[in-house]
Amino acid sequence: MLSHGSPPKGLSTETHQLTQTRQNRAELGGDLQVAPSTYSKFIQFLTDELAVSMSSIDFAVRHRENSCDPLPMILWQYGLISLEQLDRIFDWLETA
Repeated sequence: MLSHGSPPKGLSTETHQLTQTRQNRAELGGDLQVAPSTYSKFIQFLTDELAVSMSSIDFAVRHRENSCDPLPMILWQYGLISLEQLDRIFDWLETA
């Protein structure tokens, strides 16, 4: 789970700070809004259940700052997750 301390292994300090800002705003981009605690669980879901690397999440979070696309779409658009994984993400978000 993400904390306000040092970044999780593999996540750059810059991206960790951006992630904390994103948590504070509780948004994943576009119209996707979630509670801050859910955002941490979302990142954990990506890494634990879908095996998305922290470097992929790092890339998508940095790119998200310059885009209005939701984080899951950025991951998919850059080939960091499959269409099946994207479907699983949206299913997870519906129940979160």
